[in-house]
Amino acid sequence: MILCVLVTFGVFAESSRMSKAAANAEFQRITDVALQKLKTRLDVYLQSLNGAAGMMRASENTEADDFEMFASSLNVKESLPGINGIGFIEPVPADEVPEFVAGMREAGIQSFTVHPETESDIKYIIKYIAPMDINAAAVGLDISFERGRRETADRARETGLPQLTPRILLVQDDTAQPGFLLLQPYFEGDDLKGWVYAPFVGRNLLEGLNPEEGRLFDFEVYDGIAAHNDALIYSSHEHEYTDTLYSADYTVEMFGRQWTLHYHSTELFNETFTTR
Repeated sequence: MILCVLVTFGVFAESSRMSKAAANAEFQRITDVALQKLKTRLDVYLQSLNGAAGMMRASENTEADDFEMFASSLNVKESLPGINGIGFIEPVPADEVPEFVAGMREAGIQSFTVHPETESDIKYIIKYIAPMDINAAAVGLDISFERGRRETADRARETGLPQLTPRILLVQDDTAQPGFLLLQPYFEGDDLKGWVYAPFVGRNLLEGLNPEEGRLFDFEVYDGIAAHNDALIYSSHEHEYTDTLYSADYTVEMFGRQWTLHYHSTELFNETFTTR
C-alpha cells in the first residue's frame, strides 16, 4: 500500500512538473511574440522616417506643406498607431536665429517663434512637424533646452544611427503620459542638415499591441535597466501583482536606449495552461 501511494505521488509530481514546464514554455513563447511585435512597430516608425528623409532628398526646397502632404500620404493617425507625427529638427547657430525665424514667417508660418530661451550656442529647432493640427505646440521648440533630448540628438549625429531619447513629456501631449522622440540624422554628403524625427507617447505605442495583453499576460515597460516607478513607461494593468505563477523579463536595446519589460501571467493563462 505504501509503495502504491509513493508511486501514485511520484506520477502526480512528475505530471505536475511536466505541466508547469509546458506552461512556462508557452508563456515564454507568447511573450517572445509580444516583444517581437513591439520591435516591429518601432521598425515601422523608422521606415517612416527614412521615407521622410527620402522625400527631402528628392525636393530642392522642402517646406511645411511637403511634410503635411507626406504625413497625409502615410495616414499617420490610422496607419502608425502610437506616433504623433513626423517632423524635422534643424541645428541653427544662436546668432542666426533671428534670420531663421524671419525666413519661417516669410514662408507662411506667421506665428513661428523659437522657444524656450536657452543658453545653447546651437539651437536644435523643430522646423516642421505634421500633422500640424495635433502638433502645433511643438513647432519652433528648441529641443536643446533639455539634456536628454540634446544628448540623444548629438549621439545620432555622431553615430549616424537612429536614436531614442530617454522618456520625456511631449509638449503637444495634454495627457502628461511618458513619451519619446525617435531621431534619425539627416545628412547631405558629409554635412548634417538636421534630424527627421517622430514623437510618440509610450501608452499609445504599447497599449493593445498584442491581442493577448490583458487576457493571458499583463506587463510593464521601464526606461533603463531597472524597474523603478519613476522609470515606468507603461503598465497594462492598474492592480499590483504580488503573486504570479509565470513571468518573463527582458532587457532590450531600442535604438540606443535600453528598455526593461516585465511580463506576468493572468488567472486565465494559469487556468488554461497549467494546474495548481
